[in-house]
Amino acid sequence: MADPFQFSKHLGAIVGAELKPLGFRKKGTRFSRRCGDITEEIFFQRSQWNLPGSPFQFYLNIGVKDETGRLGYLMDERIAPPYKLPKPDFYAALLEIPADSPDYLVVLNRLTPQQQAEIDRFDLSLQWHYSTEEELQKLFVLALLEIKAKAFPYWERIAAAVHIEEPEQAKREIRKLRSLLNS
Repeated sequence: MADPFQFSKHLGAIVGAELKPLGFRKKGTRFSRRCGDITEEIFFQRSQWNLPGSPFQFYLNIGVKDETGRLGYLMDERIAPPYKLPKPDFYAALLEIPADSPDYLVVLNRLTPQQQAEIDRFDLSLQWHYSTEEELQKLFVLALLEIKAKAFPYWERIAAAVHIEEPEQAKREIRKLRSLLNS
């Protein structure tokens, strides 16, 4: 699909210009840098449902990879726009349970249709929406502010958690840090 708003061009000019001096490399819509034992990633994920004539959207994701090999790929997290809806309490509690735990499915299956609809509304509020090139440029500036305010402190704490001797304890600590991003 044609890119009527020059997404990649503005991403490089606005976000890339700020991240490159900090050691990030750009590949497509992804930025990454190696910092000690971790690789930090930022990924601007355009929606596959962007259609001409309707508002476009993207997600802002960050990732962390443990380069020591002890913990593997630690996680991808989504950074929400500043105008997102508050996370429902029951959803926050669900996200604290590891997805591979049997308890996760038990709690998930107990959600009412109203709760499921509330989760869907919250998830939609994590999208960054734009209808013009000017709006896209403004969102990239906002996204950069969110990255600096949320991702950088998060990565610092992740880097410390990677060095916790016991891998399971390190993973538990990293899961706790997830709440920092979209609180």
